[in-house]
Amino acid sequence: MLDLRWVVANLDEARRRLLTRGPAAGEALAPIEKLAAERRQLIQSSETQRAEQRKASDQMRTLKGEEQARLRARLKALSDCRVMEGTLDRRNISNPMACERKYR
Repeated sequence: MLDLRWVVANLDEARRRLLTRGPAAGEALAPIEKLAAERRQLIQSSETQRAEQRKASDQMRTLKGEEQARLRARLKALSDCRVMEGTLDRRNISNPMACERKYR
């Protein structure tokens, strides 16, 4: 049994070792490699959104009136999007960047 974390961190080494068992064994890592890349993209997107939320929260202190209301609405939309993304089954995400594009 292979540890998934080790396999993801060492895909080339795992593939090399599995290829000694046959070509089909090495090809079995393709879905794991695809999901690992998608996971890295989602983590990067999430961290970018968090940084944007922190920056906007800092700006809230200096803005007043209508500008503050617009920024508050944008922050709420980003927050709602993050909650929605957290409830999605990651295997069924057709476009993980949809929320990010929608609220920019």
